Amino acid sequence: MHKANTKSALLSTYINTVNNETYALFGPAENFIRYLCKKFSNVYFISQPMPGEDDLVVTLSIYREGKLLEIKKMPKFLQLLCWVNTKKVTSNQTVIRLKIRDFISNFYFITFHISNKLDLFIGVESINSLAAVILKKFGYIRTVLYFSNDYHTKRYTRLKNWLFLKLDEIAAYSSDYIWMMNPKIHESRIERGLKTSKLAPHFIIHGGLPFFPGEPLPIVEREKNRIVYATRAGHYGLEIILQAFSIVFKKYPDSSIYITGHADKEKTRISGLIEKLKISQHIVFTGFIKEEELNHLVRHSYIGLAIWSHGTSSSATYGDPEKIRRYFHFGLPVVSTGNAFTAEAIIKHSAGIVVSDKPESVAEAIIKLFGDKELYSKCAYASQELGRFYKENNMLDNSLEDLQKKSLL
Repeated sequence: MHKANTKSALLSTYINTVNNETYALFGPAENFIRYLCKKFSNVYFISQPMPGEDDLVVTLSIYREGKLLEIKKMPKFLQLLCWVNTKKVTSNQTVIRLKIRDFISNFYFITFHISNKLDLFIGVESINSLAAVILKKFGYIRTVLYFSNDYHTKRYTRLKNWLFLKLDEIAAYSSDYIWMMNPKIHESRIERGLKTSKLAPHFIIHGGLPFFPGEPLPIVEREKNRIVYATRAGHYGLEIILQAFSIVFKKYPDSSIYITGHADKEKTRISGLIEKLKISQHIVFTGFIKEEELNHLVRHSYIGLAIWSHGTSSSATYGDPEKIRRYFHFGLPVVSTGNAFTAEAIIKHSAGIVVSDKPESVAEAIIKLFGDKELYSKCAYASQELGRFYKENNMLDNSLEDLQKKSLL
């Protein structure tokens, strides 16, 4: 799709800000906005801060020809919806008041601050898409795209989970188009009883959000025996990884592991396990580092880990984990549990080793890659080629072309 002077697009999503960088669930928001600016002349970005942020006021960023013109804030009378009790609410909680805030923010910004009819509204989560469906009926929007990115059949418990799935159902029926990063989302909807004939047309954008700069480092220049676990949260597979690393360390005492993201907040909880395993001197908790630093860390590492417990609901089940796409981009062999959707690609292309969620299985794979140069080179090359394929065959580009063919753009 070539950039059209009259086209406009709006992304509405919840975000969190770390180190002055803004993240949506799918990755750095700035990267996606930069992509949209290459495709559309007028781009708008509604940022809805998640619980745990210092400032919970929703903003609208306005871009013209790729340049940020101004940032608007919700008016003070609507900011009453932004208040939460920070002593009781953590960053991973869902607050109903903030969901109402998100819903209303779309109406406010689109009706009061955007003069032209939007060609494309991209709503992350059903709340945003449903607001857009109503706005479309009043002529403010041409096409509503539901970006189903935070999906899980067991996202919450009881009534809240029923409501979550019901809103998803309504959004999936009433939107014009659906983006999914994992086909299991569509399969799950059918299993839940949703009618295929009533669902909006969908497009799988797996691998369509690489947006990583630079090229893979030659193998000889990588930090041999350095493992990276490029996570944001970390708790889903952290204990498994630590126990696996203790096994690896006995055979390779020069090995080390770097663990990123908010996993550093788990240090107190797992400090006893680390001391018991006697690996504290070879583990580095980096904290949530900037994108540039993270890319440098991954690029210079030797193996990338993507480990989830099979018994835990996580982004691996219905998502397209960013960490794996980052490993592919920089040509790292990936050691992943089989519950990640991308595990299929790892197996098919021999881009690493797929394991169970047992520490012994994870350790065995790492030891194999450390000790077999031929195997390592084969997996590194395959990983690099996958990264190149995703970059050269961007599913987002294909999706925008599909929207045009369907006369939705």
